[in-house]
Amino acid sequence: MERSVYLREVIRKGVQADKEERWLKKYSTGEADMMDVCREMDWAPWEFLDQLKTRNMHLNVSLEDWLNSE
Repeated sequence: MERSVYLREVIRKGVQADKEERWLKKYSTGEADMMDVCREMDWAPWEFLDQLKTRNMHLNVSLEDWLNSE
C-alpha cells in the first residue's frame, strides 16, 4: 500500500472514531438521544446498543421513561 493511501486511511479512521466518541458523549450527557446518534452515525439501533456495550456505557433511561412507555 502506498504511504499516502495508508495515511489517508489512518486519518479517516481517526476522524470516524472522534465523531463516534463525540456523539456518544452527547448521548451520555443528554444532549442527544439514541435516534440522533443513530442518524448521525448511520447506525441501526442494535449497532448503537452494541457500541454502548463495547464502551461499557449505559442507556439514558430513567424509571419515569420506562413507566411512561406503556
